[in-house]
Amino acid sequence: MRSTIILLAVLFSTGLARRADACGSGHEPIIAGVLVVGGAYVGGTAAFAISDIATSDHSVAYGVSETVFNGTAAGIAAYMVASQFEAPYHEDSAVIAGSLIFGVHALLAAHGVYTIIHRPAATEVRRVVVAPAPISNGAILGLSGVF
Repeated sequence: MRSTIILLAVLFSTGLARRADACGSGHEPIIAGVLVVGGAYVGGTAAFAISDIATSDHSVAYGVSETVFNGTAAGIAAYMVASQFEAPYHEDSAVIAGSLIFGVHALLAAHGVYTIIHRPAATEVRRVVVAPAPISNGAILGLSGVF
């Protein structure tokens, strides 16, 4: 399934990025670049959000990558909202969308920081208990315990 999606993405992006003299506009590489960056953004956001919902045992490296990715996206969204207020006529829909995007990425970045700080110790020390145990009606002794 993954290889099919990758193949379709490559075919789609190369189909959009055909030679400029084929259609005369010359904007196809820009469209392909927007698709690649947009796909990476949506894919990264979805991967972190789904992983955070599905599992709770994340590594420190996961927390760092979640913080960097979503912190950057939250910063871009904050800049987008702030630039709307500097414009003489700001769009309310752009402010609302930017605020929602900022909120989602700020929460995911905060979860990344939480994962880094509250990661439990990697190794757990357990007490070893070994006791003789009868095997095969007591004819043979073996070892039993918690390791």
